[in-house]
Amino acid sequence: EILDDGDGELDVDEFVNGIRRLRGEARAKDVLRLQKELRLLERSVDSIEESMDASRDRMKLVEQHLHRARSEIAAVQRTVGRAKEAVKLAAKTQPCNDEGLQR
Repeated sequence: EILDDGDGELDVDEFVNGIRRLRGEARAKDVLRLQKELRLLERSVDSIEESMDASRDRMKLVEQHLHRARSEIAAVQRTVGRAKEAVKLAAKTQPCNDEGLQR
């Protein structure tokens, strides 16, 4: 991986040249190239981190909306339940005539 030129294969020339470079001290251009690659990687990591932060914020907002929706649904269910009970009670206490109308 270190000796490969990026094509996914390591041929004899890549191997020999790579070993020669590894034997000596790092040259200034090698250090500069690595620094440039490091800066690019740092920018990529920063960008990913920003995206993750934004996603986390959106997820928190979605969680808040879901919690609110659950609360509102529960309130509607309670109201419907009370309305059903009120209708049942009204039907028991106020009998209807043959047409279904209250007397």
